[in-house]
Amino acid sequence: MDWMTTLFLMGAGAVGGVINAVAGGATLITFPAMLQVGLPPVIANASNAVVIMPGHLIAVLADPGRWPPFDRRLGWLTAASLLGGASGALLLLWLPEALFTGPVPVLIAFATILFAFAPTIQAHQAKRGPRPVDTMTGPAMIGVSSIYGGFFGAGLGVILTALLSISVSQDIRTVNTNPH
Repeated sequence: MDWMTTLFLMGAGAVGGVINAVAGGATLITFPAMLQVGLPPVIANASNAVVIMPGHLIAVLADPGRWPPFDRRLGWLTAASLLGGASGALLLLWLPEALFTGPVPVLIAFATILFAFAPTIQAHQAKRGPRPVDTMTGPAMIGVSSIYGGFFGAGLGVILTALLSISVSQDIRTVNTNPH
């Protein structure tokens, strides 16, 4: 890799990091940058997931006072997200690359639309207020969305915030600050 490519990727990473810190959505910058320099799509996607993981982990560890209580509900949500994410990652690795590259433009458009409408979605959910907890609907929705996250991932934060806001008995501000 030449120095111009390295600088380009470092710049995309820095911009993506700032975007992620402010509102999420680094993948919409970093993934296309990796494609631009010639990385194969599946390698770029997997590399992107690995690169953004430390930022997510640090964000969760930075404020343990906002962690939800580890109860049965959180256990089910965690298990569903781990199983779904692993399933999506395995699909990414096992399926022919064409089954990933074909829908990538649609997935990027979907993620971009989600980010564009995230404030509207979140405001709508906040107006509806807390919901009664359905013990299996939440984990099922989180599991399915985590398959998407393991397969591609862009826009997953918006998806999870919306799903958690309709499947847990907390208001949107609490859902949005809890690690997910």
